[in-house]
Amino acid sequence: MSERTVRSPDPGKIQRVRDHTLPPAVSGVVDEYDARVGDRDRFLWKWAHHLFPKFTLSSVPDGDVEPLRDRKLLGLIFVSVLDDVAEKCGDRITFEEATKVPFDDRSVNHDREGVDREALSFLSDVWDRFAPGVADGPRAGEFEDVFQFDFRQVLNAIDYSYVGNQDLEFVNGSELRTYESHNMMVFAFADIDLIHSPSFDRSDLSTLRRVLERAQRMVRIGNWITTWERELREGDFTSGVVVYARENGIVSAEELRGLREDPDEAAVAAVASAIRDEDVEDVFMRRWQRELTLARRHEGATDSVDVGAYLDGVETVMEYHLASRGLK
Repeated sequence: MSERTVRSPDPGKIQRVRDHTLPPAVSGVVDEYDARVGDRDRFLWKWAHHLFPKFTLSSVPDGDVEPLRDRKLLGLIFVSVLDDVAEKCGDRITFEEATKVPFDDRSVNHDREGVDREALSFLSDVWDRFAPGVADGPRAGEFEDVFQFDFRQVLNAIDYSYVGNQDLEFVNGSELRTYESHNMMVFAFADIDLIHSPSFDRSDLSTLRRVLERAQRMVRIGNWITTWERELREGDFTSGVVVYARENGIVSAEELRGLREDPDEAAVAAVASAIRDEDVEDVFMRRWQRELTLARRHEGATDSVDVGAYLDGVETVMEYHLASRGLK
């Protein structure tokens, strides 16, 4: 399929997200999130749940698409809470204990001094609901090790951002693209699809992962260019947009550290204005388009999954990113 140009923000997309109803399988968990650790608006969960079918692999049987979108949302909630623990709260102790949950939950120390017990308990509860949806797929034995590897990269991405926010000079654009893009969970979501894809031909896996690598960077770019201003106000300076600005002399590390020490509204606005004046977002839009062009070259190279349809879905995700600036 030929590339289509990502359209300008469409207000109708926002309304479709607002009108989206979360099913009982996940709405109860979102209610618990709001009551126990909630920091993010429910719009984010609706946004993701609405979009999951758009970039579900075509190898997933039609009857599994709906239950898998619920499971993916549970995984996203787990990662989002963990991300907030590390980046917004700077809570290294809780982060360290929570990262044990997916792999060795028996070693989690809920009574460790300084741990946020409520957040850790909630994360454990969410994982307990999410994990069976991975393990019960017909190809779980075949792809579980792949999923575990990819999920470790998600946790590593959060760790990278945590370290980067402690030491701004630690972060560079190249490593950011390598490590931090995994926070988007594109590989992990695809692994869940593969676990539930009886017809997927494993000989297509290498090519598919090349596509996923580019798709993950595309989704990361969409997130960066629509959330960097909010993150700037919050003192999170690991967005690719802000890192690019620092590396290219548009803003300095000293200016950014000053925002964290004294988040004066005028100072934040001045830094944001400097970044906008240099059209940094356009740099990333061109990178996004380049990634798409290269990913499209793999269309037709796999028999058991439709790469073109998948990339159409990733383009749709970008359209929703642009439409929802400032809302998630």
